[in-house]
Amino acid sequence: MSFEKPVIGVTMGDPVGIGPEIVLKALKHREIYDLCYPVVVGDPVVFRKINEKCGLGFNINIVEEGDLRRVRELGFESGEAYLVDIKGPDLSDIEFGVMSVKAAEATYLTLAKSVELAMKGLIDAVATAPINKQEMHLKYKDFIGHTEFLQQATGAPIALTMFQLENMRVFFLTRHVALRDIFKYVKKENILVMLRVMNVVLNALGVKNPRIAVAALNPHASDGGLFGDEELTEIQPAVEEAKREGINVEGPIPADSVFWQGRQGKYDAILSLYHDQGHIATKTVDLYKTVSVTLGLPFIRTSPDHGTVYSRAGKCTSSEVSMKESIILAAKYARSWREAWGRIKDIVSTALTSGADY
Repeated sequence: MSFEKPVIGVTMGDPVGIGPEIVLKALKHREIYDLCYPVVVGDPVVFRKINEKCGLGFNINIVEEGDLRRVRELGFESGEAYLVDIKGPDLSDIEFGVMSVKAAEATYLTLAKSVELAMKGLIDAVATAPINKQEMHLKYKDFIGHTEFLQQATGAPIALTMFQLENMRVFFLTRHVALRDIFKYVKKENILVMLRVMNVVLNALGVKNPRIAVAALNPHASDGGLFGDEELTEIQPAVEEAKREGINVEGPIPADSVFWQGRQGKYDAILSLYHDQGHIATKTVDLYKTVSVTLGLPFIRTSPDHGTVYSRAGKCTSSEVSMKESIILAAKYARSWREAWGRIKDIVSTALTSGADY
């Protein structure tokens, strides 16, 4: 789309979780409308139910796909919510906080519709509300997660996870992998490919000549091989080769200090080697303002860094901060990513032919 402000598709998430509530609460914030046109994707029954239950005061308007091409003509302001109906199962009898097959189906249809709209160019980026993998398995046994679904649905060569907390960006070499299996992925070629891709995508996001750090795997970066040798045999060789290619990278740096250094502004991005290493670092600083960004798709996707929180679902007590931050970050990155996508796709595809294991 060629509008001054991007159109951001905001998904319902799990209809029996806190997603519908935090989406509507996020749309109460004026700053969102200064940056983008938010369009909700989901089931109107659920949103009308939570709107009334929590007294949020929205007018929920159904938008047909064709109207998205004239999105600037709609009256975007706090109190008006525009929704693309997924036309899924009847959700009038669902209970908040209670998993169901119907809720899983509606979640799946919401994700699929958001991808469809983005691939058609009707929305510029997607901000997804939380889903529940256990519930999804009630109907979709092979479902792994948002990121994997989006990569498969778009045919993207890779889908990277980046956490952003203000000026701090954390990438992940591995995501949902058992800790005992991490070592088989911490290999020179895998790390080198990640550094190449990180350098490209950060430039695409407007971070020129990014300063990248690689976290160590072992305590104290193994102290010269006293406990573990991955730093010497795999990580350091990858860093040195990346430097020879012109990438501005340092490491391995002990994980107990590198995230603090990134928070202080020494680095633009940090490569975390496994899930909890980076998650703990960002969420401890600020759980609600940490936003998950998926990079490598034809469009930007952002998401809160928390789950469906069934214990609060339907109780009108959930914080919308992370959902709001997700929409704002999607809006900030949407245009530069779209413009750079063709180049990114080619470079990433080339990098992945080198034999890296993902």
